Amino acid sequence: MASFTKKAIRESFMRLLAERPVDKITVKDIVEDCGIARNTFYYHYRDIYEVLEEILDIRVQEVVREMQASYTGSREQAQQAYMASFAELREQGDILYHIFQSAGEDEVRRYLGKTFTTIFEQLIEIEAEGIPASPEDKRLIARLLRNATTGFLVEWLESGMKLPIEQTVRRLDFLFTDLVREALKRSAADTRAE
Repeated sequence: MASFTKKAIRESFMRLLAERPVDKITVKDIVEDCGIARNTFYYHYRDIYEVLEEILDIRVQEVVREMQASYTGSREQAQQAYMASFAELREQGDILYHIFQSAGEDEVRRYLGKTFTTIFEQLIEIEAEGIPASPEDKRLIARLLRNATTGFLVEWLESGMKLPIEQTVRRLDFLFTDLVREALKRSAADTRAE
């Protein structure tokens, strides 16, 4: 019963979040929307932001599971999964924008950072196949890509989602794919030289 109630609270929160920023959603709004008592809400969550945190954590886990389930090892498939994550962000743009407006850039960066850390670590492993790059360098490259991507997404949100994010991401992927591979090769050469 507890998981059913928590799911109802999360779903209610998401419906409301599609309409307005987090700071305009109240516990009263949620309990009225999902038909539960106020005490029931507080039995499961401290506040609205704990609901948001759980939703974001669940979403990161879902993205990771989706990537792992659909991945068979090809570079093309990894790039398709990467692009699909941007298409999904675009579809859920209003929700992300409302989080950005009220919870702020730090919360959005944290969510995107968690999501893209996993995505880029997997993509780097694919790119590094057959290249004995150091684990530290692979993590460093993944962090660079994560931070750049998160920065572009924050710019997109700051513009009111008017910038052509999918085109930008496709272009960046085209421009930097070989550079990533070259960085991995330099790492491998440096590792062998030690």
